Amino acid sequence: MKGKSSILSALIILTLGVVMIIVNRSLTSQGVVIAGGIVFLVASVLNIWSLMRSPKEGARRSWGASAIGWITGVAGVILGVSMLIFESAFVALVTFLFGALLVIGALFHFYVLAISYRPVALPPWLYAVPLLLLGAGVYELYNFGVQNDSLTNIITGSGLVVFAIGVFLESYFIGVHNKAVNKPSRVQHNEPQVEDVSHTEIRTLDDPQK
Repeated sequence: MKGKSSILSALIILTLGVVMIIVNRSLTSQGVVIAGGIVFLVASVLNIWSLMRSPKEGARRSWGASAIGWITGVAGVILGVSMLIFESAFVALVTFLFGALLVIGALFHFYVLAISYRPVALPPWLYAVPLLLLGAGVYELYNFGVQNDSLTNIITGSGLVVFAIGVFLESYFIGVHNKAVNKPSRVQHNEPQVEDVSHTEIRTLDDPQK
């Protein structure tokens, strides 16, 4: 995910996370599956649209980053559609699915911080984002089979909020870096040209040669 599409996807994920936390008692597993399917579908379509819309940017990225983008995008679309069509089959797997989702989100942020944006040095404290996601995901996977919709909603919603905040912070620091890199070139481009007078001949007023 790049640029505006990543911010838009993060806003959608943040909204879903906040809603899951607020209505954790009334939101059933069936509602979670439907909401999760919609989020997967929308976010993945935005990711694929971003990859198709920026072929030049994709050419500058490594083949590994492009492959991961396409794989996650297509897999997200398939999973989202499956959750909406086979809703009843996914209800029993809610805790496992969202635990796996948080672990995948943690791996995504680990990849972004360690590899994707090199040589940009992002603040080390940003690793708190994937660590929190990994902890929440492992907890949900460990408690798979325990029926507690309210707790699942709170943990998953909090994880989605953390994921979205991580995207916002990474985008901010990348934007700051890009501005710092591009600023010297713009200053040099706009710098007025000064005529070199070191070799200019100076003549007196009564010099006959003019």
